[in-house]
Amino acid sequence: MITVIGQCMGAGDYGQAEYFYQLTPKTLHLAMILLIIHGWGVIGVWSAMILDWLFRGALFRLRFRSRKWQRIKLI
Repeated sequence: MITVIGQCMGAGDYGQAEYFYQLTPKTLHLAMILLIIHGWGVIGVWSAMILDWLFRGALFRLRFRSRKWQRIKLI
């Protein structure tokens, strides 16, 4: 995901890059819920990470296909 954030920033799409950073606490909360409340242990933490990657990948794919990042003027 670090590369995706760098790509967004390189294209001048800082709003999308910030949104990717804002998802991190939500992933930690999901991991804690699966770890402590549901008692899944390490499997819960890994599940939260995989769900995070899938969700971010889907968001980035939608953003990429919308081509909004191509219309951003840098200069």
